[in-house]
This record gives sequence, C-alpha cells and structure tokens, in this order.
Amino acid sequence: MLKLITDALRGGRATETSPGPEAGFPGAAIGRYELASPAPGAAALQAALELCPTRAISVVPDDQDPGCAGASVRLDDGRCVFCGLCADGPGAAFRPVAIEPMIARSRADLVRRFPITGPASAFTSPALDDGVRLLQEGSRLSEAIRRRLGRSLHIRHLDAGGCNGCDWELNQLQAPIYDLQRFGFDFVASPRHADLLLISGVVTANLELALVRSLDAMPRPRLVVAMGACAISGGIFGTSEASRGGADRVVPVDAYVSGCPPRPWAILRALHLVLGP
Repeated sequence: MLKLITDALRGGRATETSPGPEAGFPGAAIGRYELASPAPGAAALQAALELCPTRAISVVPDDQDPGCAGASVRLDDGRCVFCGLCADGPGAAFRPVAIEPMIARSRADLVRRFPITGPASAFTSPALDDGVRLLQEGSRLSEAIRRRLGRSLHIRHLDAGGCNGCDWELNQLQAPIYDLQRFGFDFVASPRHADLLLISGVVTANLELALVRSLDAMPRPRLVVAMGACAISGGIFGTSEASRGGADRVVPVDAYVSGCPPRPWAILRALHLVLGP
C-alpha cells in the first residue's frame, strides 16, 4: 500500500486519458470508426469481417444497395463495442476517428454505409474538447427542456444488465466537473416521477419484467433512450437464453446513443434529440 501511495505522489496524477496522448486524440476519445480507404484490400476487409466480435461489419453487393455504384461496406454503430480489432495494424480496413458517436431516432439510422468504389464518404468532423462540447450540448438541452416541459426533466435510469461502463459515464453527469443539474434535469428514484427512461446494459431475462414495469409505471407522455451498444443491440453479449439483446426488442425506444460507453456529452445530445429541436 505504501508503494502505491508513493507511486501516486511521484506520478502526480491518478488517472490517464484514454487513448493515451501518443494516440493523437488530446482531450477526446474515439467516437466511431470509418473505412480507411474507398478501395480497401480484400484481405484487410476479410480480416475485419472475421475479427469483429459482434458482427457490426457487413459487405452488401451492388444489386442490394442501389444507392452505391458498386458494393458497399456497412458498419452498425449499434453493435460496435470499439474493440479496435478492425483497425489494428498497418493496412487495416478501418480507422478510428475522434468525433462524436452516432445518435439516432431509429435503429436503422445507426447503420452507416461506405461505398467501396468512388470517392470516400465524408464522416469526419473536427474534434472538440469535452468542456466545449459540454457547454454546447448542455445549453441546447436546457433550452429544449424549458420549451418542452416548462420545468426540469426527470430521468429514471435502469441498468438492465450491463458491465457498468455506461453507468460510470452516467454518474459523471452529476459529479462536480459536469454538474449537469444546472442545465435543468435530474435523476429520480421512482419511474412514477420520471419523464424519460434511460436504459443501459443488455436486457437480461431476469430484468426484462423490471424494464416493462418501469415503463408502464411512467406517466404519459414518456420517452425512452437506449444508451450504449448493449442497450441498442446486445453488444458483446448478443442474444441467448439469459439475454434478450437490445432494449427495443422489449420496449419502444425513441432515441439511441451509441458507444461503449458513450461520453457524457453524447448522452446530453441524445436527450436533446428526443425533446425536439
């Protein structure tokens, strides 16, 4: 224990950024992946298909994708857990980009399409510092809450059976650094007091009934947001006798925020999305 304390004092910091500074993403995290080239090598693309643990990557022939001049690669952000296997090593088919994760109203909108022939699709945008994003998203959300409700937004969070990664990010919303109660929302203990149900984790068989009853107990109008790859698609856990998969297999979902886990400001953007422009 003494060695741990002295090492911590010597290091001067308790945590590290992820990914590290050598990755070139200062103050930001990997938001999603994109195709590294409009003409990826067959071996690299095949490796990405085989390595993806959640089958988030697929190749669609041109006769099934009339919007593309040739075949296209589809990347399902609702399944992606950011393991990085598809972007590992030189000549990899995909590459990580430091931008926001996908947020959408429908499940289909979380699937991005990359034409293999022709110019590469533009899926990148400048990365912003988390503090800047926080103020931007928080201010927009605050305006939407006042316009829609005329009061604060009450959220009931339900972990349906995840690894707690999303829960850790969600907890930061109430911590001093983010202090997001200033933007006009709060978490409540009872679904009877909630305007919005925020679901994290894969829906396990043991918590399926709890999810259904939590939604039934909420007064109308009510909103539902699925947060993270597990709540969207089942993530790395998929579906089995113990797992129902994504939340929309059990209850209707109004918005999805991808990530494993999503950043706190991305959760804010999803809340803003369901509240309207």
